[in-house]
Amino acid sequence: MNTFWILEETPKGLWMECRSVSLTRDTPMGLGWAINPIVRDLPKESLLALMEATKRALQAGR
Repeated sequence: MNTFWILEETPKGLWMECRSVSLTRDTPMGLGWAINPIVRDLPKESLLALMEATKRALQAGR
């Protein structure tokens, strides 16, 4: 997964945009039942954790 950040300071505060790109491919035959839930949920969970950590770091700096 690659993550790209765009930050812009405005008079009202900081504007942040996070773009995340991940590549996928078909799962090996017979392993879909074990791999698909991870492949489906991991990018979302990873991005959510990243955004929450960023929020906590910004709030701690106040």
